[in-house]
Amino acid sequence: MKRSRIVVGVLAMAGGLFWAAGCAPAKRTIPAVPEELADAAQVPHISDVRGWGDGYSPAMERSLVGAWRQESPLFHF
Repeated sequence: MKRSRIVVGVLAMAGGLFWAAGCAPAKRTIPAVPEELADAAQVPHISDVRGWGDGYSPAMERSLVGAWRQESPLFHF
């Protein structure tokens, strides 16, 4: 009985360590996009995916309106 509790404890600790390591951020030494190109960077084949949160975005509004039209009938609004 005692041995099985130790095994379960060790497995739980090992699982916790693996989980924590998987959630840890990777240290990035090279930025994904050079700072001077950040405003012009785009994701291939996906339009209007980038934007800043501190300003108005027509693409974000279109997305919100489309999502509202799609989801509101489910909630009887």
